[in-house]
Amino acid sequence: MSTPEEIASNPHLVPDRDCGACTSCCRDLAIEELKKAPGNLCVHCVEGQGCGIYETRPNSCRIWFCGWRQMAQLDDTWRPDRCEILITGPVQEIPAGYPRNGLTFELIGSLEKISWPPLVQAVRALIANRIPVFLSVRGQPGYVSGSVFLNDELSGARGDPEQIAHMLRGALQACVNVPKIKLEFG
Repeated sequence: MSTPEEIASNPHLVPDRDCGACTSCCRDLAIEELKKAPGNLCVHCVEGQGCGIYETRPNSCRIWFCGWRQMAQLDDTWRPDRCEILITGPVQEIPAGYPRNGLTFELIGSLEKISWPPLVQAVRALIANRIPVFLSVRGQPGYVSGSVFLNDELSGARGDPEQIAHMLRGALQACVNVPKIKLEFG
């Protein structure tokens, strides 16, 4: 269950939904305050239990919540450790002509998840509503994930789930081909 502190910092949290044993953000996000690169498990994470320094964790950890924690329409199968997809905000600049808020679906496990019907449906609905959508693929530990903007390419799919799934597989290949940049902390 969300704590009063979490709700105060993010009123969009889904009531009665918590991270449980999921520690995907502890592995897949960069945490500048801790000089933790993406793809490396945080040294303070107790696998399957969560943050070992929860009360004194950095501010970036205090204020960050994945999309699953904030989107009531997503059921428990969308918890990142279960679906192998971490939903974040945009990972790159949103092109002109689109709203300033968007989502990134980052594949953090099997690349086969690109054809997962709930993902295809979610991307289809978001693009139909002109919400900016990015696809990202976790890179090697220590490297920034490759990502691509989906709306321009997928808007021509006319809502056909099979065509969208096919186009998502093409976008996946583009993500894999994006040059990876090693994250260095100053």
